[in-house]
Amino acid sequence: MSAKQASVSVEPAAKLYAKALFSLAQEQGIQEKIAQELLDFSAFLFESDQLRTILTGQAFSMKERETVLDLMQEKVQLNPLVRRLVGLLVARNRLLLLVAVEKAYRKLWDAEQGLIRGNVTTAETLSDAERQDLEKAFSKKLGKKVLLEQFVEKEILGGLIVSVQGRTFDGSLKTTLTRLTENLERQSV
Repeated sequence: MSAKQASVSVEPAAKLYAKALFSLAQEQGIQEKIAQELLDFSAFLFESDQLRTILTGQAFSMKERETVLDLMQEKVQLNPLVRRLVGLLVARNRLLLLVAVEKAYRKLWDAEQGLIRGNVTTAETLSDAERQDLEKAFSKKLGKKVLLEQFVEKEILGGLIVSVQGRTFDGSLKTTLTRLTENLERQSV
C-alpha cells in the first residue's frame, strides 16, 4: 500500500471514530470537555517518544500496553469516553490515528457551534485587537464566527495572508510585488 493510499484510508477511519465519540459526548453534554482532552492527550502522547513507542510498538504485549494506559490514566485523569477511545485505538494498533481523530472531532464541535477556524500569516505579530478585528471582518464576510490562529513569517514583508475554509486571501506585500513585477515584465515584452 502506498503512502497516498494509506492516508486515504486513514481519514475515513478517523472521522468514524470522531463521529462516534462526538455522539456519545453530545448525549452527556460534554463535547467541549472531550475536545480539550483529545487535544491535551494527543500533545502529551506525541511529546514522549518512549510512550508512543510502547503504545504503538509491536514489541510490547497488549497487557503491557494496557498497564501503561492504566498508569497514564492515574496521572492524566481522562474522561472515560476518551480513555475507552485510546484503549480501542491501542488494541487495534491505530493509536497514531489519534491526532486525525482529534482534528475530525474538533471540526464536528466547531460545526455545532457555527465556528470556522483559519490562519492568518503576517510579517509581525498582530495585537489582540487587530486579530479580533480581522476575525470580525471575516465572520461578517462568511456568515459564521471565525477564529484565526496567527503565524509570523518575515518573508511576506508586510500585509497579511488569511486562509479560511480552503480559501486564501493574500494581501501580502511579497505577493503584491511579485504581481507588479510580472505585469511590468509582460508589458515590456
